[in-house]
Amino acid sequence: GRCVNCRAVAVYGGAARDRQVRALQKGCELIIGTPGRIKDIFDTQGGGRDAVCDVSLMSILVLDEADRMLDMGFEADIRAIVWRCFGNRAHQTCLFSATWPLDVQEIANDLLTNPVKVTVGSGGDKLTANKSVTQRVHVVTASQRMQKFEELIQPFRKGGKNAGKRVIVFANMKFMVKKLTQYCQSKGLSAESMSGDRSQSQRESTVRKFKDGRVTVVIATDVAARGLDIKGIERVINYELPLTDFQDYVHRIGRTGRAGATGEADSIFTDSDRKYSTELIRIMKEAGQEVPPLLAKFAPTKIMFHYDSDE
Repeated sequence: GRCVNCRAVAVYGGAARDRQVRALQKGCELIIGTPGRIKDIFDTQGGGRDAVCDVSLMSILVLDEADRMLDMGFEADIRAIVWRCFGNRAHQTCLFSATWPLDVQEIANDLLTNPVKVTVGSGGDKLTANKSVTQRVHVVTASQRMQKFEELIQPFRKGGKNAGKRVIVFANMKFMVKKLTQYCQSKGLSAESMSGDRSQSQRESTVRKFKDGRVTVVIATDVAARGLDIKGIERVINYELPLTDFQDYVHRIGRTGRAGATGEADSIFTDSDRKYSTELIRIMKEAGQEVPPLLAKFAPTKIMFHYDSDE
């Protein structure tokens, strides 16, 4: 925002609080942060000259990734921040959400007055995938999963046709992220991990390296499924499909094919993923993707019974 004299301050947990407070005290036009840290700073600030920032001057509230914030239990913090900043004062609120479940609808009805709803995509409440991303699903047995991953990552090794291009690999557990990272590094790939057991500074360092090309492969849990907006990500590989919330599948593959670019997403599917088969097939079909015959076999078959009126 410097070109339009808009000073922005990032406020979030896992980073030095005092430094963030000093930045706020210098003055800013835009605060971007996580609900927990924002509320913490507002709750502990003094009044008058000791105030970190004058909330009475705030006029616009943006709630981004509203569905995710509610999933993470931030609803109480969000409501407290809204009341602290605005009370009954007139202000503008913008709410963005990738999905439209009931809890998001409820908080939207509470915090917004006669809002204009804009839907990007096919509409409705069903989750849809970016059509700019080519989706491929590889159906294998559990014992073949690692072998399939080796085949998928091979082109990104030195001398391969995709050498030097960026790729994100998703796994569900931290130990698997570590294992895959070590494997990629042993094959000469510039790889680093992103997961909940790494500090905020370590994750930020990995993102910087990924952006400038010093790291070309990032292996991550779903901490990287949202909010990671990096140009030039060639491919997403789902070593494992999400454990509990299949919405994360769409968010994962959305790390590529952004802002008009195209991308590719490869997912390894085993028998343990059969519970997702129907939803996965629907998402692929609606995005115009080819559904592999082996995947189609996992979809439940609808059986219709006809009863004769005389029986």
